[in-house]
Amino acid sequence: MQANGCPQHNGDTAGSSATTTATVAAVTAENGTGNGEMLNGKSDNMSPKIKTRADQDIVRLIGQHLKGLGLNRTAEQLMQESGCRLDHPAATKFRNHILDGEWAKTGDLRVKMSHSPEDSLTCCSWHKDAKKFVTGGTRGQFYQCDLDGNVLDSWEGVRVQCLWCKRDGKVVLASDTHHRIRGYNFEELTDFNIIQEDHAIMSFSCNDSGRLALLNVATQGVHLWDLQDRCLIRKFQGVTQGFYTIHSCFGGVNQDFIASGSEGDTEDHKVYVWHVRRELPIAILSGHMRTVNCVSWNPTFPQMLASASDDGTVRIWGPAEQLSQIETKRLLQAQQAD
Repeated sequence: MQANGCPQHNGDTAGSSATTTATVAAVTAENGTGNGEMLNGKSDNMSPKIKTRADQDIVRLIGQHLKGLGLNRTAEQLMQESGCRLDHPAATKFRNHILDGEWAKTGDLRVKMSHSPEDSLTCCSWHKDAKKFVTGGTRGQFYQCDLDGNVLDSWEGVRVQCLWCKRDGKVVLASDTHHRIRGYNFEELTDFNIIQEDHAIMSFSCNDSGRLALLNVATQGVHLWDLQDRCLIRKFQGVTQGFYTIHSCFGGVNQDFIASGSEGDTEDHKVYVWHVRRELPIAILSGHMRTVNCVSWNPTFPQMLASASDDGTVRIWGPAEQLSQIETKRLLQAQQAD
């Protein structure tokens, strides 16, 4: 896998600029949006415009990768010929507001929910119908609210570390300060124990089926649990997990892969990737300079992974072979032009 960042070169390589038209044409032709065919390295339309959102995202990622390699002129030419912007317009607008200190313009505050001045709410989760959400914190607040911020139900004395709503719309899973995950049924006002760990559960996430849970456990690492059978399936090796809140997640094709950040400002600040059936990592991704707090798989492109770090950067990762396929396609187009 290779990052969509990490500068490696300081200038354009010979011939790279000449192949950007071929790259755009390849993307357009592959997705059925091209307006002409390549002939002697040129197309009927010298500036094919990328129209679909998926195509724009692909070209934008290629451009960002080229810029990360130091091929700035090539990236600029690619963006010009494709009619795309290197940064997503929404991201550009958001960044400009942040740089100008205009936090109020970064989004619309629909409602502010606060049940008590003593509240310390640190986590939340949406119900599947998106009409209600739950929120809580380690000071003992645990609420279920509607879209207007009204507290519909509350559970007193539960010190919540992380939350996840089940698909049935009734049960909410909550990890607490007693090293356990319990289920809370807000309709029947019942609760029950599901998982008990020996150390603090810093965060957890579930797969789409809701049967498997991935736990980041303090000083232990990443654990995979079967929620239905209530048993520990696997302990993944390699990652460094202390008492920071590190988030891991399921993803990839058929959610067969697991990724997690890692803690460490001086040594281990990497992204770890495992197959769900293997304890040892299949990939260790280096590039961040400080603790990697969170990872997230792309739901549309399952081979793409994002990671966020205390170094203030977000990195995009993808299979290196796919990048080499892009380079191969460029070479073929260049050979046809000759």
